[in-house]
Amino acid sequence: MLKRIALELALQSLLEASGIAPVVLHLLSPELESLAYLAALEENGLFAPERTALILNEGLVPIGHGNDETVFAAVREHKIFKAAIRRGAVPIVMPQLKPAFEINARHLSFADAAAGKSKEGLPPLGVFDRQRTALWLVAMEKAFEPVAAWLP
Repeated sequence: MLKRIALELALQSLLEASGIAPVVLHLLSPELESLAYLAALEENGLFAPERTALILNEGLVPIGHGNDETVFAAVREHKIFKAAIRRGAVPIVMPQLKPAFEINARHLSFADAAAGKSKEGLPPLGVFDRQRTALWLVAMEKAFEPVAAWLP
């Protein structure tokens, strides 16, 4: 959708001419295929605003497959990723949230999950998953510090 709108409307220049500083967050998995959309938008500057973050999503790392330094190595070394970094994109490692499935099943915000709230007649998260979620929120704030001024 974004690619189509960017093509149709010359979106980046439209936003910038309107006084809007566009922000794009690319969520990437450890698989090289996740770079395809980044490549499509970066190509010829289709939609490559100054405020671009490349989010290496640890939540998409298969269980038992190492840490960011090893599992995302192919993505980090890819020419598309490197070119985006050279032009000013900011790499961010988004930490994994182990109880994400349980939080989603309860249709909770992360803050509500950490606070022990629940919906849908389901019990709240257990004490360990509440703590995991609370620690994840702190880690997310730290991870996104480099781009915090860009976000609402």
